[in-house]
Amino acid sequence: MSGHSLIGNSLGDVLLRCDGVVAEMVAPAKVNLRLKVLGRRPDGYHLLSMLNCSTSLSDTVRISFHRDEACSVEMSPQAGMPANVGENLVSKAWRYFWREFGISEPGFGFRCEIEKRIPIGGGLGGGSSDAGAMLRALRNRFGVVLAREFGLSDAELSHRLNAAALACGADVPYAVVGGAAVVTGIGEHVASVSGGPIWGGSVVLMVPPVPVPTLTFYDFFRRTRPSLSACEDRELSRFVTTREGDLMSLVENDFEGAVCEMVPALGEALQRAREVVPKGTALTGSGSVFFSLLRTGQDALYHRLVERTEGLGVRCHLCQIVSG
Repeated sequence: MSGHSLIGNSLGDVLLRCDGVVAEMVAPAKVNLRLKVLGRRPDGYHLLSMLNCSTSLSDTVRISFHRDEACSVEMSPQAGMPANVGENLVSKAWRYFWREFGISEPGFGFRCEIEKRIPIGGGLGGGSSDAGAMLRALRNRFGVVLAREFGLSDAELSHRLNAAALACGADVPYAVVGGAAVVTGIGEHVASVSGGPIWGGSVVLMVPPVPVPTLTFYDFFRRTRPSLSACEDRELSRFVTTREGDLMSLVENDFEGAVCEMVPALGEALQRAREVVPKGTALTGSGSVFFSLLRTGQDALYHRLVERTEGLGVRCHLCQIVSG
């Protein structure tokens, strides 16, 4: 089915109502409170067990749809970021969304303006979160009419949205859902954590001056760790099921050692942070950003973390965990 046939009917009617209307979306940075590598698939992708949370550090994504077929993505204030429609994750999200409905060209376009606050290459999932914002905007604007046109249930519509997200990248399915979630597989399985907020305190995100490119890291990790033993993450399953125990005891990242091998200065920065917050400090994702969880009433420790790490060029952000 072509996009143009739908434009003349119900999809076109929806477009007329939102033509030029700007949807402002929050695209939060994510933090991997826990990241365990459970194995590696034959194709080289790693099987993971992660406890992810959104944070109050976020990009602002402004999206408008219009009858002109042109598509544009503009980012500020960080220079040197790809604005070409063929290179940007937001544009990929647009294309993969429509592809899930067999629509190669929907017959209209979009304009997206991204106000960047999430550091690049740190493991905070900023690009993925921006793509997730686009997919949420498309679902909000066109999901009902597409479900009706294609006879889809809510579950089937969600499945197609998840498939489009995974086609963009392994972090994007989580970015669509956000909040506190257990993420497994290569990132395609996202289960929101129920039972209220999982952390009542704050989190300090610490950003070193040197990013760690994702592809470079994974090449290094495969080369230096050619074989991995399959395992399970019973500790996370038990915590999510019972909500018993201390969240800080779950904080762990199996990529941390390899990242510090690639960037030795990061190991020193992590050590300095652990001198202030020994338990609850770890790397997030496969980038260079690390974090410390602070209990309620411990925000004064933020200033000590700044003092201990600023000499290494680390920038600190005091944030809140957004569980849902």
